[in-house]
Order: sequence, then structure tokens, then C-alpha cells
Amino acid sequence: MRIELAENDSMARAAKRARASRLLVQVLAFRNYRVTNLKKAGAVYAVTFSVEGTRRFGNCDCVAGERGVLCKHIAAAAARHICAAQEMIAAQTATPAPPTAQEMHAAMDAAPVFKPTLPPAPKFRGVEL
Repeated sequence: MRIELAENDSMARAAKRARASRLLVQVLAFRNYRVTNLKKAGAVYAVTFSVEGTRRFGNCDCVAGERGVLCKHIAAAAARHICAAQEMIAAQTATPAPPTAQEMHAAMDAAPVFKPTLPPAPKFRGVEL
């Protein structure tokens, strides 16, 4: 069941439960996560996120999620999803890597040679300085 995500008391309670639990969140793909409860053997849940216009939704296959309750698995995956989204944005806006030494040498070899022309040395009372 899709659950609308919003900054409210239910999200705060779910986040608090998530922090108190031992949950491992694994990224499967963008907006797709596997959440493992390390306190319960075999407790693995699929969490997905979707967006419709300005509304954001989460879905978890745990018992609470199936009933439409915002669960700790969605809260934990949402925190990881925010990090993944920020990482994607950072990668898209990252500055390019600096050139390698080989590239620098090639650029210097290809650059025209600059030969400055200096004015004649100044003289003071007929003596060159």
C-alpha cells in the first residue's frame, strides 16, 4: 500500500523507531531499497519510493506498511534515499578531475613558445645596471 510521506508526527515517530532499531538499508536501485532488521532473523523488507507531482509516496511490504502505516523501514530507507539523491546531485555538478601529468606535459609541448622581449637594461650615469 502506498503511504504519502510528509514531515509530520507519524514520520517523526517512525524515524525514532528506526533509530532505536538495528536496520541495514541497502540500495538496490534509485528509489528501491532492501531493509533488513538485524534483530530479527530473516526479517527483510522491500521499500520503494515514488513521486506524483509534488507528492511523495513510500511503500513497504512489512505488516505495518501493508496496513498503510508509516513504518520504521520506510523512515530508514527515506534517510538513505535522501543521501543517495544528494550523492547523485553532487556527481552531476562535480568539477572535472584535474589533468594527469601526461596531459599536462602534452599541453605544454603543444603550446607555442613565449619569448619575451625585454627592454634594454637601464643605465645610470653611463653605467649599465
